[in-house]
Amino acid sequence: MGICRKGVNTEQAFCDVNDGYGIYNGQLRHGSNSSGQKYGSKPVVGDIVGLLVDTENGTLSFSRNGEEMGVAYKTDEIKKG
Repeated sequence: MGICRKGVNTEQAFCDVNDGYGIYNGQLRHGSNSSGQKYGSKPVVGDIVGLLVDTENGTLSFSRNGEEMGVAYKTDEIKKG
């Protein structure tokens, strides 16, 4: 789950490219299809995962079952919307 820029090929995992930012099985993924930095814990069936995008500060955060997990990404690319 995450965000990507318009024009990213939706037939592949968007976080495998430099224009995508995401979380996958409890790991941060950006521009890579291999393992990433640990972030939170792996969601389980029934969890509700939320995205919090702040384009003023250029941050992307996630929540799990209503609890914020902290800033996952901070970059000027997110400020561009």
